[in-house]
Amino acid sequence: MFWLYFSLVCLFDVLGIGFGKYYSLTQNNWYLAGAALCFTLVGLFFALSLNYKGIALANIIWSGAATILITATGYFFFKEAITPLQLGGIAIILLGLILERGGPLPRQFDRLKVLLSPAGDLRFHPPAAWTARTAPTRQNAWRDRLLRGEVDDDNAWALGGAAGHAGLFGTAGAVGDCARHLLEVLEGRPGAIDRRTLEEWVTRREGIPDSSRALGWDTMLPTSSCGRLMSPRAFGHTGFTGTSLWIDPDEGVYVVLLTNRTHPTASNELIKEVRPAVHDAAMRAVRAQRPR
Repeated sequence: MFWLYFSLVCLFDVLGIGFGKYYSLTQNNWYLAGAALCFTLVGLFFALSLNYKGIALANIIWSGAATILITATGYFFFKEAITPLQLGGIAIILLGLILERGGPLPRQFDRLKVLLSPAGDLRFHPPAAWTARTAPTRQNAWRDRLLRGEVDDDNAWALGGAAGHAGLFGTAGAVGDCARHLLEVLEGRPGAIDRRTLEEWVTRREGIPDSSRALGWDTMLPTSSCGRLMSPRAFGHTGFTGTSLWIDPDEGVYVVLLTNRTHPTASNELIKEVRPAVHDAAMRAVRAQRPR
């Protein structure tokens, strides 16, 4: 029965998206009503499917299949372009699930965690003792509560809070420990990661139009979130909730910015102005302290 309900979930999900697209093109209220009905049925059949599979597995199957079907529908019926980034997120989720089902992760992962965060202050699952000093994020309608000390991303939450696309909880000092370790590796000192591997990770990918992405990292462009004053070798990563880490190997500088810009909703996008300003201010301050 799970696969019957799951098929109906995907069917009505795709139909609902299709009706929504037609409504945006025609402003015909019948399409709007059709989309509302379809998404209601999606919720109903997904709830019924949970009688046969856990929410984590059901959500991952739904996310993967529906994403592929919706992308294909957009391509064939609405002439929308398909880019590799559209399926990249779900590919990471599925890869993490496959690795987890395949058995325990290698021991090197435990070593990596210790070296990058010696005090253990970077974690997927923060202990209860951290709650009082953990900034809240969204008021989440699906979970019916204000999120505090639990992963913000709903797919990551469905996977138990630890996944390839989930962020870590930690202090600015702990993130700084991680940044300093990466700088040391790039300088040639031994560390948790081989220098050549790290350089591969932080080198911009070629052949992807209008992309500044590396393997798991972003790289420096005038339009990047790190402002305009870091060197071309700078690399970094941003978090949806308003966090970021940027590292500049040429300058020997890193900038950690931890905010909860999604509190109480994710509609506040002023972080796009704040991030570049903070990084430019940090770089000016660092350079002002250096002897001339």
